[in-house]
Amino acid sequence: MVTRFGKLLRRTREAAGVTMGQLARHLKVSTPYLSDVEKGFRHPLDRDKILSAAAFLKIDPEQLLKEAAKTRGRVQLELGSNPRAQAVGAALLRGWPDLTNQQLEEIERVLMKARSNLK
Repeated sequence: MVTRFGKLLRRTREAAGVTMGQLARHLKVSTPYLSDVEKGFRHPLDRDKILSAAAFLKIDPEQLLKEAAKTRGRVQLELGSNPRAQAVGAALLRGWPDLTNQQLEEIERVLMKARSNLK
């Protein structure tokens, strides 16, 4: 059962000319483990490993993060130690099922704007 995440990771890795062994060593995982991820026998990589893989492959991590969330059926939200981030994260978790498409689009616009301001 190859997942969309696994297929995307493999295509991206191959397009970058990186072997499975090279990426596995960079991520500090075994080659068989990474192979299982690409084949869909294991869950997608966690957020930090996806970000590390994307940096190593010199790509934007956005699509890999989206596919990992789709495959898992959930997202990982790193709240850190910022109390404001924790409060906003908790509010999102509580209200997520009730958000309308319009509200989700607005949240996406705000986040994309904030992201572009960081570059």
